[in-house]
Amino acid sequence: MARLLTIVDAEFGLDGGAMMGVVPRALWERQHPPDARNRIRLVSRFVVVDDPGAGRLWLLDCGLGRDWRAKQIDIYDIRPRGEDARALVRGAGFDPDAVTD
Repeated sequence: MARLLTIVDAEFGLDGGAMMGVVPRALWERQHPPDARNRIRLVSRFVVVDDPGAGRLWLLDCGLGRDWRAKQIDIYDIRPRGEDARALVRGAGFDPDAVTD
């Protein structure tokens, strides 16, 4: 039986008003409190699908990556979890070298 797992790659912040569109701030700010720069916390995830019966290990998306300049890190308040996708896959109990797709 295949197993599906999501792994949080990074946290980041985007403008709350832009993310919520026409929804008034009074309706979303209690559940998603913005910081001083009006950014709300979001996460980047990637998916691992493990199907031992088929001998396949899929990695879908690879998160935000790590190639960000200091200015971009500041603007988007990027907070990576772990070193890179390989380390996060390893931390979830999978061998990164076993990824087939």
